[in-house]
Amino acid sequence: MSRGRRPCGEMKRPVRRTISAAAILILVCAGLLVFLQMRQERRERELLGWLVDFHRTVAAEEWKVAKARAEGRLTTEDIPTLVKWISDGSEEALWWRRARAKGYQLLRPMEEPREIPADMELAALFGFAVLGSNATVAIPELVRRFNSSPGLYEKNALVNIGEDSWKVAMEIAGAGSARERELSAFLLGALRINEKESVEVLLRLLDDNEMVVRAEALRALAVFPCEKTERLFGEMLEDATDLKRFKVGAYGLHTGGTNALKKLVAAYEATTNRVAREVVLETLAYRERVQWNEKTGAYLRGFYYGTKWDGFVSDYGRVQNNFLNAQEEEDLWGAVRATIMAGEEPDISVEIARKRRKWNINEQLRER
Repeated sequence: MSRGRRPCGEMKRPVRRTISAAAILILVCAGLLVFLQMRQERRERELLGWLVDFHRTVAAEEWKVAKARAEGRLTTEDIPTLVKWISDGSEEALWWRRARAKGYQLLRPMEEPREIPADMELAALFGFAVLGSNATVAIPELVRRFNSSPGLYEKNALVNIGEDSWKVAMEIAGAGSARERELSAFLLGALRINEKESVEVLLRLLDDNEMVVRAEALRALAVFPCEKTERLFGEMLEDATDLKRFKVGAYGLHTGGTNALKKLVAAYEATTNRVAREVVLETLAYRERVQWNEKTGAYLRGFYYGTKWDGFVSDYGRVQNNFLNAQEEEDLWGAVRATIMAGEEPDISVEIARKRRKWNINEQLRER
């Protein structure tokens, strides 16, 4: 053995030390990542539990957001979590939610298993309403997700962020993507602010090449009662034989003022078509329900707005079911018409209750 060469064992020691040090470093990094992940999971669970419990325990809808803001437990650092909850709430992510819950149970077998609840998406919407304009940084990601895979929760989260979403809606109204133009029309209608600018953009979208964009723009215009929209929807009431168009026209006037109501009166009296007349009565009754919904559930206003048309279509028969004969319908219409022509707000529910008492008394007298 030459004097300059070291034994083989001595040469391997540095290599072993390096490998050992690398292995320790990997274990430390992995442990740190696990620790951070578990801490994030705990934070998410605590936050989700607070949002869900807070929403369930605070009874008055209109006070929930203000009270949650006052507590200050939700911060801008939680925005990625809220976005993730909306994504995890999709059908595609359902399997991942269950797998993650099972893995959490394996890591902590002594704890009671808690799968992330199905209402996590609603908790996220509530969270965005609490943060409001402070969540503006989430807008580009929410728009991107909607554009790639349209979902209810992304666009409703944008509604809850507020006016900054309106600015984005104005920008994407001229986008090359039909989904973005559809989203633009939805946001303008759901947010219902800056009437002049919103109506101009929505009227332009009525000429869009895509039917889904035109339909969304038409629904949005219905929440902006003004001279332009009343003229647009009033013209649709001129031909009661085209019931599809007639229904859209009636719906378009459901948020209007006295002039819009008088247009509905004129449409009712200009036709003998019973279905068309029923549409007018249902519009007036639906007007009451919409007004009530808009006063409650502020953080769900996007959902209320988005389902109004479906509710309008599916609610046909509610008023008609209260009549035993044509005379009873005429009695109700006479009272409603007088109220509208006097410049007052009609209340179909009150009139039906009042007339129902009268009709019941007359029925009892006839039976005697």
